[in-house]
Amino acid sequence: MIMNMRSWGIYQIRDVCLLFMVVAITRVKDVEAQSSTLDGPSWVDKDGNAIFTCTPIGGGTLRGVEWRNSSLEETSDINNADTIIQYIVGSAPVNRDPSHYAFDSTDPGNPMTVQSVTLDDESTYWCRLNIQGTGDVDKNTQMRVRVPVDNTTMYMSYNGSTYTGNEGNIDILGGTKDVPFNCTAPGIKPGATVFVWTLDGSPVPSTGPPTQSPNGTNDKLTDSTSTVILDIPDDVTKPLGLCCATTNRQDGSSETEASICVTLNLIQCGAGSILYRLDVILACLALAAVYMFNHGI
Repeated sequence: MIMNMRSWGIYQIRDVCLLFMVVAITRVKDVEAQSSTLDGPSWVDKDGNAIFTCTPIGGGTLRGVEWRNSSLEETSDINNADTIIQYIVGSAPVNRDPSHYAFDSTDPGNPMTVQSVTLDDESTYWCRLNIQGTGDVDKNTQMRVRVPVDNTTMYMSYNGSTYTGNEGNIDILGGTKDVPFNCTAPGIKPGATVFVWTLDGSPVPSTGPPTQSPNGTNDKLTDSTSTVILDIPDDVTKPLGLCCATTNRQDGSSETEASICVTLNLIQCGAGSILYRLDVILACLALAAVYMFNHGI
């Protein structure tokens, strides 16, 4: 009887220990499973909206949500970030600037929207979820702001003059060699690396990669310029369209977004021109003088 009681007691102790081990292991798995998924745009266009979501995964009871932002350089410590949204479940969210940030506490993704994005919104964005039994779970992502190329500000330059709005008309001598044209997309971010030149619809190669220069008005922006050097045909009498198109997309596409065109009016300085058109005579003399000056003749 004593042995049976002793055996029963040993079995009971064993079962209790096993139960605690199972609970402990299960608890560790629960804790390890607590995490979050943070989604948001890596690039967003200026004046657009950026939506970030922070979704808990692995179960557990959500007790609170914080959204913060810091400089792009800060990616290691949420405590160096400024609070945007602070929400404790069961109470009203505290919003740093309700006119600029929106938060939906009823959505399981805990979305925060940055509205009418400005250059100053370029940041590291942090999400902190407080989960019962786990504590704080922190994630971060970076968002940069794009200022797209713009048809209304692009310009083409030739021989000291600039042309905008697809209304440029350039008188140029047929047969002229090595004529440079520049195409500039000013005040953009990041700089444009894709430029496509065409002459009368046919592609022409640029001289090399575009140059990137600081914008004179805003040091956060860039002026991107591409150059093409043309040999003007001497056997064409109709006007030719010279076009430049570009983009600074960050979505993996190289499709151009903005363009500018000028019309090249080819002047043939032959005997017929001199006999019948005084304006062509003057244009020929002026263009010849420019050509001689540019080539040191």
